[in-house]
Amino acid sequence: MYIYISNQTCFRYRLQVRALDTTGFVSLLLWDREARFLIGKSANELKEVLLENTRAIDEYSYPVVLNNILQRKIVFKVIVKSSNIRLHAEVNSVVKFTDEEQLIEKYDQAAHSDAFTDPDFNTNQRLDGEKECEVANFNTYGQDI
Repeated sequence: MYIYISNQTCFRYRLQVRALDTTGFVSLLLWDREARFLIGKSANELKEVLLENTRAIDEYSYPVVLNNILQRKIVFKVIVKSSNIRLHAEVNSVVKFTDEEQLIEKYDQAAHSDAFTDPDFNTNQRLDGEKECEVANFNTYGQDI
């Protein structure tokens, strides 16, 4: 969870979360930028808060600020690689996400039907899985990916 930059440690997030809806759950991998946005603090800031509160590095401490991501409604767009399918890997990388209420309502309603027919959701996905899906035309966090 860190890289070295000129004798200083720079912590970065690699956060695995479980998202669920009425159809089931999925494990998602959030990298630094996405996790920082959801948590509201950089990994370095989080580490500093932990050190201030515990006065020592305790690798088993739970930062309460992580509760910021619990019980939130978010729409995720993920990459499903061919290796995920072939190896039955259960963790998918997040390409982008949004917490815009309009999109949440739109896809929450679609979750109750058997198929997604919305053109924003069914954008030219590639079967080889190693390349990103085409970016949908709605305003979300991570649009520059």
